[in-house]
Amino acid sequence: MDDIQKPDWVLRLAEEREVRDWTQVDVAEQLQALAPADVPQDLDSVVRSIKGWESGDHKPGPKNRKLLARLFGTTSATLFGPDVVVDDKEPVRPGDALELARRMQESDLDQHTIETLISTVDELATRYSDHPPEELWRDASQWLGKVGQYLERNQLSNSHEREILTQAGWLALLVGCLEQDLGRSEQAERSRQAAFHFGTEAEQPRIIAWAYEMTAWFAEAQGDDDVVIEATRAGQEVAPGSDVGVQLAGKEAEVLARRGDHKGARQVLERARQWMDALPYPDSPGNHFNVDPSKFDKVIMRVSRLLGDYDLADMHAEQIIRSGRKPDGTHAIPMRVADAKASLAVSALERGDITRAIELGHEALDIPRKSLPSLHIVTSELVTPLSERYPDVEGVAGLVKRFERVRQALDN
Repeated sequence: MDDIQKPDWVLRLAEEREVRDWTQVDVAEQLQALAPADVPQDLDSVVRSIKGWESGDHKPGPKNRKLLARLFGTTSATLFGPDVVVDDKEPVRPGDALELARRMQESDLDQHTIETLISTVDELATRYSDHPPEELWRDASQWLGKVGQYLERNQLSNSHEREILTQAGWLALLVGCLEQDLGRSEQAERSRQAAFHFGTEAEQPRIIAWAYEMTAWFAEAQGDDDVVIEATRAGQEVAPGSDVGVQLAGKEAEVLARRGDHKGARQVLERARQWMDALPYPDSPGNHFNVDPSKFDKVIMRVSRLLGDYDLADMHAEQIIRSGRKPDGTHAIPMRVADAKASLAVSALERGDITRAIELGHEALDIPRKSLPSLHIVTSELVTPLSERYPDVEGVAGLVKRFERVRQALDN
């Protein structure tokens, strides 16, 4: 079977093994050590299974998928995809949205209308990764205003009030993320505080934890690792074992790795992996506030790079780019791809390939939809050492100039 015909998990299994310089026998021995009761003790039999998996002749069963994920430090769904087919939901039709707006204006919300509101908010959050941020910010802000006005005007039943507060919380989070992307830090913090308030009123720990995640994100962009640690740990206490808990643990692991606490970083990353592997696949994986298993590649990529394991970081970066490529060559997940290209640039720099580092740095900045704060964080690892070590190398000044424009956009 040619590589082009192989399922992605077949390529991935071989990559995970080869990036660690393991043979198939090494993998077999480690699987036996991980789960002696579940893996045959006949080494040749296990090696034959591994060869069959890597050739695509057959897919590992659920138990072996879990073991392989544990061995490679990731999750079963990240390696092999979800066990269930996720149906694409029908988008909210313009007429539905108009009818929803009319009913909210007339204070006429029944259960069907609330469900339409939930779908509308979900669709807005799904647009986050690839829509122009200014345009999406206007749409999300208008809906947040409509929901806020409705809450002010009406006495609601407990169940309806909680659901509308919940949707207000998600909208405030989305608005805040977009404002931070657009360099509007003060507005973003006000939106984050509103989301925290709505989440508290609605008794929604995931919204509260995402508000903590935003605090960590804002602090990370400013280089305040103490606040990042404090916020990530607070968020994990609020929503342990959740998908946002995974996101928060990943950020905590990044800081620990950056501080040189490699053991602590790996322990926190393993906690995040266990949480992620235990979660069901989300109904709406494209929603920015749903951490699906494919996003775990980004977590491992960042932590691995900070731990100095550039080969592993690059493998995960290439996986992000490959999985995010549409048939027409465009990016389905442009923000993650921008981060992945920036990560590859840092690795190239560490290997002394200055030309490639500069080229990849430009490619990361060329992607239209990107998160300026997130890109600022990773490109700081690239541009600062480039400018300090190689100021006279051709191309460095041009990349530094582009990077300065990113900084200025964040400071405005």
